[in-house]
Amino acid sequence: MKIAVYVGTVPETEVPYILLKESIRRFNNNIAVTECDQFNVKSGIDATPFSYNRVLIPLYEDFDNYDFVFYLDSDQIVIRDLTQQLKELNLSGNGFYSVNYDFDYFQSSVLLWDVRKFNKQNYVNKLSSINITSYSVDEVTKILGVSECLGQEWNMLDWVDKNSIITHFTYMPTQPWINCNSILYKFYLKESVNVFLSMSQPDKESFLSKLNSASVTGAINYVFARDLVKHLGCIDIKIKKPLIFIPYWLIYNRRVPFNKLLFKMYFEFNKLYAKISKVL
Repeated sequence: MKIAVYVGTVPETEVPYILLKESIRRFNNNIAVTECDQFNVKSGIDATPFSYNRVLIPLYEDFDNYDFVFYLDSDQIVIRDLTQQLKELNLSGNGFYSVNYDFDYFQSSVLLWDVRKFNKQNYVNKLSSINITSYSVDEVTKILGVSECLGQEWNMLDWVDKNSIITHFTYMPTQPWINCNSILYKFYLKESVNVFLSMSQPDKESFLSKLNSASVTGAINYVFARDLVKHLGCIDIKIKKPLIFIPYWLIYNRRVPFNKLLFKMYFEFNKLYAKISKVL
């Protein structure tokens, strides 16, 4: 069974993206995990820079090379073997699936294509007949005929239990790498440790470097970086505390009118502070 996972991410979510990627590969190193291609399709309707790229995945040149293809947001973590879970699925329909919630709610943050069942031509015809930026990405996904038949364990929203396959940290202000008071903080910290231990040595070294950099620039909370390093026993790694902490999610949240230029200035200031700290 050949599986590919494409992840929607931005530079500020590099650390959670790496942890998501390695959480998948710790169970099966043959699963191809990569970032979504960036087609610069943007909209004013609740969109992040990668929102609409997920619906273009079937247009990728290598799409037909796989048996199953996933789309995942980067603010998730996988806690079971996707290969084994797919073997236990018995799905009918058009080969394009999302999670079925037992209430009036829809999420396009976990999508699955069964490539052999999927009618790509029909999908492409629908895609070319609509102006996708006139709709939210969830609306577009529904228009394209997604079947809401995956169980909720495939996209557990801000929760985890014994049946969970994927846990999704949906609310940016309480994401555990940002907010150490999150109810899932200890769970995510434990999973992060387990994921790190499954990495190769070069990947571990690279990750620790990025962890330190991300904590300085506000991409993750200094407290999370410090606690993770502590639990790993990396006593020689000193996580720098930024002078100010402004979480990255502010520039993606339309409810908070935070100026992107100001955030960029803050981002560059903390990078400069980190360089000066090294010298001193």
